[in-house]
Amino acid sequence: MAKAPSIISKNGLIKRISTDQREDVLSSCPNLFNSVEVEQENQNLSNANNQSNKMNQRERCIGTSIDMFLDYNDYLDEEERALTEFIFEKDKARVKLEFEKQLDHLKTATQTFFREKRDKVKALKNSQKRLSRTIEDNRKACKLFVEQNLMILLRSISYTPQEYSMGKLEITGKLVKLVIIYQSEMANCKVVRGMCVNNNEIYIIKWSSFLPTTSTICIYNLAGSYVRDVSKTQAELTAIESKDNGLFYVADMTNNCIMQSRDCKEFDQLIEVEYPQGIAICSDGIIIACDDPKTSHEHTVNIFKYTFDGDFIFHYKDRCHSLYKICCSGYNLICTHDHDNEIMVLDTEKNQKTRLILEEGYTPIGVCSLPNGAFAIANHSKMSLTIYDNTSLEICELQLSEKPVHLSFYENDSNYYLVCYAVY
Repeated sequence: MAKAPSIISKNGLIKRISTDQREDVLSSCPNLFNSVEVEQENQNLSNANNQSNKMNQRERCIGTSIDMFLDYNDYLDEEERALTEFIFEKDKARVKLEFEKQLDHLKTATQTFFREKRDKVKALKNSQKRLSRTIEDNRKACKLFVEQNLMILLRSISYTPQEYSMGKLEITGKLVKLVIIYQSEMANCKVVRGMCVNNNEIYIIKWSSFLPTTSTICIYNLAGSYVRDVSKTQAELTAIESKDNGLFYVADMTNNCIMQSRDCKEFDQLIEVEYPQGIAICSDGIIIACDDPKTSHEHTVNIFKYTFDGDFIFHYKDRCHSLYKICCSGYNLICTHDHDNEIMVLDTEKNQKTRLILEEGYTPIGVCSLPNGAFAIANHSKMSLTIYDNTSLEICELQLSEKPVHLSFYENDSNYYLVCYAVY
């Protein structure tokens, strides 16, 4: 049975497709095409109207829902606001109560803390006062002990018994005063390097700073009280001694020289010598001990003697590890070697040397001469003074309350004074 040809529209033309797939253009049908197009347009317009109606209905429904929601929300806002305010007031009251509790606890803890601190400070002050009284009592006791013993020793060394009209045999002599100057009571003092007594005044070289070193020469009275500063220089002054005529000799290790002065304000260079550490004044000249602190493997101590005009007399070399201070007592030159823990006594008249080896832990530093060839040694670590006679035999050891460093002996018309610089 033969298939009927199909008709299709393409590009405004009606075509018939035959059964053998051949296509014949039948005719142009503009009227038919226009009617189809109008029908399609009417259909689209109807669909658009329906869609517009639906959108309007949806908008009206949404508007009504929003109005209902806003009215309900206003109602809910009032209820929630009231509930929120109630909860807030309740929380505020709870927080306020908790804050007041914490504030009371903090006040109590603060009061307890400051009360405990005040009690501790009070106890510390009381302890410090007791310690100060103890230290002061120890100082007074040691001072009295040393003075009494030195008085007996110096009387026995210097004086002979005399018979009075009452028929009693007594020992007479001057009183001995021990004057101790403490580093803790000195203002702006790092270390003291030298000390001497002249014309009832104590002259002290103190270093107030390092790198660079600032040396100050200051004066104390024989009661141990500060009087004034005399001079200040940017140099390492290491020793000071004086003669009875008021001339001062000062060692300057920065400029490697010994200087001479009448007032410790203006200085004249007298002797050129390297690394001067100690000065001793004897009857016929100045003895200078030189110790190079940089030499460690082969430590050599040089001792020179010059006239008061600066003329060379002799040179003595000694191999030892250290040299701190020297002094002349009669014909003997006494040198303290703190690291070697020994004392060297050099008889400059006979050129004989005697070494006094001390027990471990003495550390001899300061030295000064006493009447009739005796001398005193400051044992730094042992906190004591050792007195030797003119034959270098130990007479006694006197205990101190602090560590002695420098010693100087002075005599005026009324008293003997043993001046000591000490550190606590």
